[in-house]
Amino acid sequence: MGKQRNVILYIGTSIDGYIANEDGTLEWLESTEVKGDSGYNSLLERIDTVLMGKGTYDVIRGFDMDYPYGEYKNYVFTKSISGSDEYASFIDEEIKTFINKLKQDSGKDIWLIGGGKLAHDFLKKI
Repeated sequence: MGKQRNVILYIGTSIDGYIANEDGTLEWLESTEVKGDSGYNSLLERIDTVLMGKGTYDVIRGFDMDYPYGEYKNYVFTKSISGSDEYASFIDEEIKTFINKLKQDSGKDIWLIGGGKLAHDFLKKI
């Protein structure tokens, strides 16, 4: 059997642990000056799968640009939608169970994009 895939949590967060403003926007992150890409391009080369919650997916889809992760397998955790759309498969399954199955498949690493609740649920279970 080959090398087991890693799950990577790569997020922008404030020092007190917040990903978004109280209204759910990322305005604070967008206005933060960062030199270089902070390892973002290296991350994208390591992965072939992205996982996110429905709120994060909706925010990304709302950006005034093409969907940035279309070349990867996309899984969105939600209880409100089933099936898939043009970019993602919607998952109503316990995150740890789902990720453990994904890790057994061959491929590159897996990026857990967020949001905060999904990341917290996963970290709490590992």
